[in-house]
Amino acid sequence: MTTEDASASRATRIGTYLILGFAFIALLGIGLATFRTGKTNQQANAQADQLVAALGLPASAEDRVAKVLGDDGGMVCAAPNDPLARSELLASLSNGAGGPGTRPVVADEQAVNGMQQIINIYCPDQAAEFEKFVADLKVANTAK
Repeated sequence: MTTEDASASRATRIGTYLILGFAFIALLGIGLATFRTGKTNQQANAQADQLVAALGLPASAEDRVAKVLGDDGGMVCAAPNDPLARSELLASLSNGAGGPGTRPVVADEQAVNGMQQIINIYCPDQAAEFEKFVADLKVANTAK
């Protein structure tokens, strides 16, 4: 009686492994067929070239900028004037301490200028409102 249960159990395990193996291979094939890498198009390359020139970055950075920002500005243009995005920008311009040690600082104008340039190039319809927000920030040439 135990030998019959053991053989039925073994057949069930083999069947389960085969079904799971085929399902895994099918899902792997679907994943590979639908996977898209960070492809860039001509508009993304043109905008990246414009941004690289505006920020004075090396020409080799164009490919990386095009992959990160694409042709629509990526996460930067998703909601640049959203209160959460603004608070994240302000947090990145702080002194870097955590908790009660966090204090506002005079931000480097290059950091703010970079964000402005991205918004001006990739989402110009949002630029005017962002300019109003940035006009209230205290910036200086602090990074040398």
